[in-house]
Amino acid sequence: MKRCVLATLCLALVIAGSTGLVGAGEKDNPIVEAAKASVADPKKPFTMVVMVEVKEGQGKALEDLMKPCIAATRKEKGCIAYDLNRDPKDATKYHVYERWQSVAALEHHMQTEHIKTLLSKLGDVVAGPPEVKFYVVAGE
Repeated sequence: MKRCVLATLCLALVIAGSTGLVGAGEKDNPIVEAAKASVADPKKPFTMVVMVEVKEGQGKALEDLMKPCIAATRKEKGCIAYDLNRDPKDATKYHVYERWQSVAALEHHMQTEHIKTLLSKLGDVVAGPPEVKFYVVAGE
């Protein structure tokens, strides 16, 4: 059930961003809200993995859209890691691996111009709603 809610929230974010209806910096950003609901201690580091499927033949387009975003995001205070990964067996499947110092760092990230630009164009290449999962460090 939780996965379905996250997928719906993310689809709403992608559609809103691609249509210009809602900016990535809105206070009720569904990804930030999902992080707040999923991460017990918002001041501790966490990992977010976004699974995206692109339309057939749109892999390069996604990679081109992501390239400036990756470079800018890696320079953000609070970003520990930010990587785009492609499935070697299925060229339509991608994972964005994100590691953040805190939920506040993710919230700041979602308000940046490079994310707003990415979200405004992402709807043209994705095949459906992304799936977002959150992880926290175990064993500490």
